[in-house]
Amino acid sequence: MLESFEVDTSFGSYKVKVGQGLHSKLQPKKHAMYLVDDYHLRGLKLPMESLIAIPALESSKNLDYMSSIIEKMRELGANRDTHVYAIGGGIIQDITTFVTSIYMRGLSWSYFPSTLLSMADSCIGGKSSINVRGYKNLIGNIYPPNEVFVDMDFCKTLGPDEIIGGLAEAVKICYARGPEVFEQYLQLDPLYPLIGENGVKVIFSALLAKKWFIEIDEFDRSERLLLNYGHTFGHALEASSNFEIAHGVAVALGMIVAIEYASLAAGLNGVGKDNSQRLGFYLQRLLSPLKVEIKAALQKIDMNTVFAKFEGDKKHRHTEYRMVIPSSEGGLVLFSSPKNNQTRSLIQKAYQQAFSVNDFLG
Repeated sequence: MLESFEVDTSFGSYKVKVGQGLHSKLQPKKHAMYLVDDYHLRGLKLPMESLIAIPALESSKNLDYMSSIIEKMRELGANRDTHVYAIGGGIIQDITTFVTSIYMRGLSWSYFPSTLLSMADSCIGGKSSINVRGYKNLIGNIYPPNEVFVDMDFCKTLGPDEIIGGLAEAVKICYARGPEVFEQYLQLDPLYPLIGENGVKVIFSALLAKKWFIEIDEFDRSERLLLNYGHTFGHALEASSNFEIAHGVAVALGMIVAIEYASLAAGLNGVGKDNSQRLGFYLQRLLSPLKVEIKAALQKIDMNTVFAKFEGDKKHRHTEYRMVIPSSEGGLVLFSSPKNNQTRSLIQKAYQQAFSVNDFLG
């Protein structure tokens, strides 16, 4: 089964293919260079003389390391005719997006995402985020690939937390797109493990939903900001756990907290067009295979640390907290609350209610 569509951007359009066995497209080619997550080196038959192996670590995603990759590309003979193939998850994507955009003022490139997070979300949109010294994601740009090949066979290399985290990002996008798309997503019953043709359908539906956001708000100024849903609350949990809670899982937990906060601060009550309770039920089902690990990680977290991390989120303004929460109309809304004791109390209460020992994950 193969699905495809095109994304229209100010850089031109590019094709996205979703299926199985697409890594067969990675045959040695003239003028090709390969930036590969070192985990996948053994499974791919690529010419070593034009390959750069990159550790898929956060420490690789820094400005100094970008310089070393550029130097290596030059040593291997990369020129303006070179086409770069990137194989890996979000870190490899960030690095390739940034490097290809500045090397000789821009090289063409193709992307083979290898994690479900990158397959379901980041592989389209063209954004990069690079760390500088101690500042995370301080710099970046937008430089989309010429083509994207989403090969579901890479899912065979992923653990439960990676599959579940990727599905959390997928449902986030579909929920943000609106009730009809969210309903279509739920009909696929996307849960761990994600295999076969149903996996292709799930990822294709999420990417089609994200395509709408990219084409209407390419540079992340308006509607596309809704895709931060779950991130403000979730990043605080992820960082407070010393990253014991994986990113995608943290986003799922963050969405649950956001539902609680919306009920406390905005009167969300799960009636009418409001689908937040259905989303919450789905997320609990999605997370249930990891409930022992999640509960253990949450028990170690100090809520004062969580709130300190929440306060430090770069999306907040000087006098107000900004977060994406569910709307009573069935979608999402960018919500602002003043930085005062009442808001802080509601935020802390939302975390506590979301993870109450009596009912969270059963």
